[in-house]
Amino acid sequence: MYCIKCGSQIADNSVFCPYCGAKTQAPAPAPQTTAEVFAGPQDSTAAAAKPKKNLKLALIIIAVIAFIGLAVGITFIIVDAFKKPGTEIVSAFEKTMKEDFKADIQLKANIKGISALMGKDTDASSTSAMSLLGAMGMKYDAELYVKGKGDDFRAKLDLGMAQMKVDSEGMTSSISTQSLGNIIGGADSFDEENTKAFDDEDSRRIFDIVASRDILKAVSEDEELDELLKKNFSENYTKLDDVFEELLNDTDADYIIDYSKKDGAYNYTIDVKKLVKALADNKTLDMKKDSAKGIKASIKEIKQDIVADISVSISGGKLDTVKITPKIDKNEIGTVTITFKNYGDVSDKDLEFSESKTNSGLSNGALAPSMLGYVNKSKLKTANANAKMAFTVIASEATDLEVDGEYVPSGTYNFQIENYDPDDKIQASLYENFSYLGDKMGEIYYVIDSDGSVKFVQWRQDSSSFIGQYPGPATNTDDTIEWGTFTTY
Repeated sequence: MYCIKCGSQIADNSVFCPYCGAKTQAPAPAPQTTAEVFAGPQDSTAAAAKPKKNLKLALIIIAVIAFIGLAVGITFIIVDAFKKPGTEIVSAFEKTMKEDFKADIQLKANIKGISALMGKDTDASSTSAMSLLGAMGMKYDAELYVKGKGDDFRAKLDLGMAQMKVDSEGMTSSISTQSLGNIIGGADSFDEENTKAFDDEDSRRIFDIVASRDILKAVSEDEELDELLKKNFSENYTKLDDVFEELLNDTDADYIIDYSKKDGAYNYTIDVKKLVKALADNKTLDMKKDSAKGIKASIKEIKQDIVADISVSISGGKLDTVKITPKIDKNEIGTVTITFKNYGDVSDKDLEFSESKTNSGLSNGALAPSMLGYVNKSKLKTANANAKMAFTVIASEATDLEVDGEYVPSGTYNFQIENYDPDDKIQASLYENFSYLGDKMGEIYYVIDSDGSVKFVQWRQDSSSFIGQYPGPATNTDDTIEWGTFTTY
C-alpha cells in the first residue's frame, strides 16, 4: 500500500507511515453479498426465521400504503367540503366567457308577481316593460351564440321576434313587427321586418369591449370610461369579480338568507337590498362615498322585499345551468333559466340572421284574454303619463312667457305634435320634449284659459288608442274619456 500523504510504499498492515508519520486509512472490509446483508449467515436457524421477517416487512409496507391512501382520501374529502362556492362560480363564469358557446335561455313570466309589481307606485316605463313581459304568453325562449375573440368576435341573440348581432361591422338588430305589433300596436298585417345597423362610435366601443371577452380589462383600457368609473364609482372597479367571489363565499352573511349545495348545484336565496348594501360597504371595492351613500338612500326608499333565488350548476369547470327567480313581496316575477352547451361548436349559420318569427307560445300572435288586461292597463298608464308631461311643459312655458312680459296664447289647441307651429313657443317646446318618440309622438289636445292657466291636457297615440288626461287621469281601462271634453271621475 502507499502512504496517502507522502506517497511512499509501506506495509499493507501499517497504521502509521514510517517515512512521514502520517496515519493511514484502515483496510476496507471484504464486500458482502446481497443475501448476507439481508439474511445474515445462511445456516438452518436463519433460514427458518426468514419467512417471518419477510412477512413482518410486508405487513409494515401494506400498513404504510394504507395509511397514505387514507390520508390522501381524507384530504380530498376535506378540500371538497371546504371549496368556496363563490370562487367556483366566478371561476366557471370566467372560463365559460373565454370560450365559444351556445346558451339556451328560457323566460317564464308569473302573472301574480307582475300584478303585484304593477300595483305599486311604479313609473310608466317599468310598468310597460313588465306588462310586455306578462303578455308574452307566460313563456319565452331565446338563444345566444358566441364565437371568436377580438376582431373575429361574433355574437347573436335570437329572441324569436327580435334578433341582435354583434360583429366587426358593429351592431345590427332585426325585429319582426307582426307578433310584436299584436302586443304594442301599430303593426301592419304582413310580416314587416325592420333592420337597422348601429354604426357609430359608441357601438364600436361596445363591440371592442364585448369582443375582448374580458369586460373589466377592456373597460379599464378605455381611458375615458376608466376615468369616469374611477371618479364616480370606485378606484378598484376592476376587482368587481373578486368582490362578488368574496360576497358569495361568505355564506353566513346577512344578505344570504339560505345556501346549500345539492346535486352539484350551488343554491342561494339572496336578500337583494342587503346584497347591494354589502356591495356599497365592501372594503375591497372601496366605493366612492357619494356613490355608496346614494345607493344606500335608494335602497332605503324601496319598501318592498326583494329576494332572488339563484341556482348555479357547473360541469367541467364551466357553467352548465344558471337559474334566477326574482320575487317582490314573496310574489315571483318570473324565472330566467340559461343552459350552456356545445362549447366551441358554434356554426357560422347560427350567427346569421334567420327569419324572424315569434316563439313566445302565442297562438297566431293573439294574446290570451287574461294577459290583454295587463297590456291595456300599461297603455293607459303610458297615455296618462304623456298627458301629465305635456301639462307640465305647457304650464312651464306659459309661466316663462308671462314672466318675460310676453303674450300667453289662450284658447283650445288640437294637433299632431309632429305638425307643431314652430313660431309658437309652447308648441315648439312640446315637440322638443316628445321628439324622442320619433313618429309616435301622437296627438295632443289642450285648453289655456284667458288668465294663462292650463285647464286640462289630453294625449293619445292615434284615434283608436287610449286617451290620457291630466289632471283627472282615468285609472281603469273601462273608463271612457271623450276626446276634447274634460272628464271627471
